[in-house]
Amino acid sequence: MCHTIDCKDAHAQAVIDQLVAEFTRDLESLPADFLASIDDIEDVKSRMRSLVARASVKGYGDLIGPVYDLDNTMKLLKVTSRAAISKQVKHHKLLRLTIENSESIFPVFQFEGRAVRGDIQQVLRAFGDADSFAVAQWFNTPLDGVTPLDLLDQGRLDTVLTEARALATGWQTV
Repeated sequence: MCHTIDCKDAHAQAVIDQLVAEFTRDLESLPADFLASIDDIEDVKSRMRSLVARASVKGYGDLIGPVYDLDNTMKLLKVTSRAAISKQVKHHKLLRLTIENSESIFPVFQFEGRAVRGDIQQVLRAFGDADSFAVAQWFNTPLDGVTPLDLLDQGRLDTVLTEARALATGWQTV
């Protein structure tokens, strides 16, 4: 058992190493033109610090993984208005979570390149108006050791849709 500052520093370094490795992997999966369009690195660093702090305090990272804010989601999807984002959410084509101060965040797992994954959209439609936080957490919660996201990555959309439809009725928001 470790009670020293050095052990705390070692844990902090392990978290840093994991974040850097995962973020590097995520960056490498983004389209080159999207990365090339980033012209303010200091702004990106500031936003990243904000997201890490918010994830640490609120636990979003543990529950749903990394998120994009509204502005970055609009840039990623090449959408110029908030109304266009709201329309996609309304039609269950995009998963939005509303947090404190009515801020919108969007789980990164739903994106592939510059679009929302088609299989994710089908699952979102199956859930209908279910609570978005419950849906986001469900995508990342293992059942028998496998998450719905893992199943989608394995091409098992039918299995995921069956489970989503079974849960959807009880999860509808009022």
